[in-house]
Amino acid sequence: MTEYLVPYESAESEFEEKRSRFISHVFLVESEAEARARIDEMKKKYYDARHNCWCFVLHDGTVRYGDDGEPQGTAGQPMLNVFQRENVENVVCIVTRYFGGILLGAGGLTRAYAKAAKDALDAAGKARMQPFSVLLLECPYPMFERIKLLIEGHEGRIESSDYGAAVTLTFLLPVQKVADFSAVLTELSGGQMSAEEVEQRLLPGYAAVGVGREDGAEAGEFSAVFYRRDRFTPLESGTFWLSETPDVAGSKGWDGACERVATWVVLHDREGGREFLFVNTHLDHVGQVARDEGVNLLRERIEALRGDRPVILTGDFNSEPGSSVVAHVQKDGVLHDVKQVAARKSGTEWSFSDFGQILEAERPLLDYIFVSDGIAADLYEVLPDTLGGGYVSDHAPVMAIVKFEK
Repeated sequence: MTEYLVPYESAESEFEEKRSRFISHVFLVESEAEARARIDEMKKKYYDARHNCWCFVLHDGTVRYGDDGEPQGTAGQPMLNVFQRENVENVVCIVTRYFGGILLGAGGLTRAYAKAAKDALDAAGKARMQPFSVLLLECPYPMFERIKLLIEGHEGRIESSDYGAAVTLTFLLPVQKVADFSAVLTELSGGQMSAEEVEQRLLPGYAAVGVGREDGAEAGEFSAVFYRRDRFTPLESGTFWLSETPDVAGSKGWDGACERVATWVVLHDREGGREFLFVNTHLDHVGQVARDEGVNLLRERIEALRGDRPVILTGDFNSEPGSSVVAHVQKDGVLHDVKQVAARKSGTEWSFSDFGQILEAERPLLDYIFVSDGIAADLYEVLPDTLGGGYVSDHAPVMAIVKFEK
């Protein structure tokens, strides 16, 4: 797989031509289903417009466009030409036109739709996608600094270093650099060292949304939401902080001991064509005010984001079932504890063991799955918190099998 360009981010642009209003959107997509979901989303948003023309280009070679009632060849094709000329892939562009009463002619339409696509692409920017290999290398300590320089010299990046009898490095290299790196490594080590390419083993087929709570990027705990790429298309997503300034990255709220976030995503289910809002969070373990106000903020944001969609809310609420916090989440009957409404239940009554330090009879339930009307729960289960004789976490996983109500 060679390098290719994609939109750096989603973007919108707008201009007016002879009283016609042109609104263009560009999105990064990775499948035809995801592209068509974005097209449908814009058609619903601009349902009252005369035309919603579109095009998309995928890295696998798929190319499609639509004129949506404009004269053939005057809308989708000139939009598509922009992305092909710029060598941008995995992109969908939708240009909405509100007709202003003055005909533009074929030439005018072609120029207007091309401009709309180019303006949106310029606003989005371009990013270069470069395939990387994940490699594993056991390195003697005397060679450590030289190997680091060798990796850096091949445009690589060290992901982790484990220090034992030798240093075990996990690192990334551009695919096209692997062969040369291996040849130089063999020569440098006299044939005593070789890097092993590592297969992807963790959650293959899944993607995630979410950011680090400390800086809104990579630092600190994530309250990420993972979803199956082959079934769900993310339509919107974001993060807010559980604080008095929820849109300020890294902000700490009320009497909380830590920064706390909620990650949300609107997912389109390609199997049934329906949408839902998923929110994942982690309330503070110290501040009661922070937990109470955090729930107030969660309820406000969920109400603002959901529209007419059903909702799934999950997380570590650091509160037991009889607490005011759990009661407040379910106030007004909008959200329901899956444990209470599931058709079947299994597993323990607790979810927090502190790596087995708490006596089983005293372990609390702190983790919850809440659903709104429109979501039915077939099964609720607390899974074991140990695997292979060791603890996977200080919490046990809580899971549910849910489905859309008919």
